[in-house]
Amino acid sequence: RLREGHDATREVADQLHTALPAGRISEQEYDQILASDLLWGGKLRETDEAVILVLEASWEVSPPDVERAAERAALLRKVGLKALPVAAGQEWPDEVKILARAKQVVILQDGTLDSASWQAALVSA
Repeated sequence: RLREGHDATREVADQLHTALPAGRISEQEYDQILASDLLWGGKLRETDEAVILVLEASWEVSPPDVERAAERAALLRKVGLKALPVAAGQEWPDEVKILARAKQVVILQDGTLDSASWQAALVSA
């Protein structure tokens, strides 16, 4: 789904560094985004559009993981980046999957991408 994948932490930090003095984000929001488990950049195969995946990972995914991914991706969109929230883990309780779908967070379970959640996140990004 992505090509030219790479660690995007440095480029995201550069964008945030520009947005901070302009007042588009707060220092707390800056720190929150950079505390993400992984910021992965690439281009969407379908459109060649640049995107940042904001990934939160846990063995068993919990509601706070889903919330953090959604909030951090929303902050990146606020500074003009196309960002998709992703929660990844081995175990996904049913109620957490329901929350992820409601928040348009991509579900990555045991290395397998949930296609429906990917499409929903793309639409909302």
